[in-house]
Amino acid sequence: MISHLSNINHPSSGEGFIEAPDGKINERFSEHSEFLKSEYQDLYIQYGNVLKDIEELSEIGTVKIKRLGLYLKTYSDKILSESNGDAKIALDKLVDNFSDVLSNNGKNYDKIAIRFFIVNQLIKCNVFPNRVLK
Repeated sequence: MISHLSNINHPSSGEGFIEAPDGKINERFSEHSEFLKSEYQDLYIQYGNVLKDIEELSEIGTVKIKRLGLYLKTYSDKILSESNGDAKIALDKLVDNFSDVLSNNGKNYDKIAIRFFIVNQLIKCNVFPNRVLK
């Protein structure tokens, strides 16, 4: 999927636009909210419409993307805990970890496409999920 997102020749590449999201970002990551919202908007311009096409038209589809989201809930929470709750550090670690996996498997990819996918999943509450307090 990241290889598809990384395709600079995709007709939808660079054609996206979205308003800044609020909700979880403002509530949970207030000290980094402006950074995360700005980053999401900037990345969405390049990758947002491509991701929509992947979800709708490709062999990857929404089911696989939803399963990736489920995996990210547990994995990203672990990385966030290891980063002492710092969303910026945890985001960088997630991007680096997935970049290493793709590189080790000989895949062609754009590291910023990985970042977009992770930030997009954060907006969808699949990255750094809200913890249930006991």
